[in-house]
Amino acid sequence: MKNAMNAWWVAIDLKNEEGKKGGDPWSSYEELKARHVVAQGWPYLGDLSSLWKAEDQKIANAVATYEATYKATGIKSYIFINLLNKIELGDIVVAIEGTRVRGIAEICSFTRYVYDIDGWVSGCDPKDWHPKRGYFEYAHCLFPVKWVDWEELGAGWIPQAPARSVKGIRGVHDAKVVEVWEAYKARGFKPCEGLEDQLKRLEEYVAKHKLT
Repeated sequence: MKNAMNAWWVAIDLKNEEGKKGGDPWSSYEELKARHVVAQGWPYLGDLSSLWKAEDQKIANAVATYEATYKATGIKSYIFINLLNKIELGDIVVAIEGTRVRGIAEICSFTRYVYDIDGWVSGCDPKDWHPKRGYFEYAHCLFPVKWVDWEELGAGWIPQAPARSVKGIRGVHDAKVVEVWEAYKARGFKPCEGLEDQLKRLEEYVAKHKLT
């Protein structure tokens, strides 16, 4: 049995501005919030459902194979170990955009990994892939979750975000983040209620692609 809530950072590239380089043009906290997902990119890895809750070494070995196959040196095994195995029911995820703390969400009993099969155009060079605005937009998702803007918590305190260079998902080593979230829930917030429409989408998606 799990004894304590864990907290995780999920880093999001700053949204591309016209005429500037860096960042995915569709990647932002607002997109995560609107689509009710905790997400990662690298769509060309394909569906990783077989690695959901797999052993760490199995995930690391698979990612190493993908890195070699696609010469994708930006993929890190710990990102997918955290996404697919380490994040658990009742954990919280804090979204950072650049170095700005944007929002927080809790993993619910019904949250699961999905690969956005319908949201990506196949057959192109990986670096040129763009979303087709599928179910979830992002390739690898934990869905559904309910994001809350950090400002809405009324904490009067902002955690120190990792450096901008940090990518992917890492643990948050600050117990106060959990305290702030628990205090917010104590005021009546229910992180796993009001997601009926999202659960219907999940049910349709699982049935359509015959997922287990």
